[in-house]
Amino acid sequence: MCGNSVVKIWHDSKNICFDLDFQGVKPKAEYSGQNGNNIWLDDMAELFFKSSNDKIIHFAVSAGGGKWSNAVSANNSWTSSVKTLANGWQAQIKIPLSLIGYSAPPKKGDFLNFNIGRQYAAPGKYPDKPDFTKGNRRGGIYMYDNSSWVFGYRKGFGILFFDSA
Repeated sequence: MCGNSVVKIWHDSKNICFDLDFQGVKPKAEYSGQNGNNIWLDDMAELFFKSSNDKIIHFAVSAGGGKWSNAVSANNSWTSSVKTLANGWQAQIKIPLSLIGYSAPPKKGDFLNFNIGRQYAAPGKYPDKPDFTKGNRRGGIYMYDNSSWVFGYRKGFGILFFDSA
């Protein structure tokens, strides 16, 4: 079983920022590359945003410091830093608001469809070569909205309301 997961979210005029603190499991932290498939073998956090045109924008950060995004233009413009601990890991993520559909800073009361998930490696408990089309993963998964493995499931997204920057 996984331990506590704490997520703090804030924004400034140009970025949406996340502080993640995942405790309770010694992380698998081997992947430090960018946009490679091995990111899915590590402990990781995944962030999903639903843009105004119904496009899902997906970011992932691994405990090893790896990054992945389906937004091709995003690869060099968003940042993350990771710190592994004996019994968990922490990450700071900064994503330009322009990557998730904002041409100007959000106003107080604006909202965004959003989801975040945590995956932790659990060798022996899950298939070595999972069938991702069936939702199989290599580890345990915890979603903020309890949508199970369907991370990008649009109806399961939560709503993130903005206050002033």
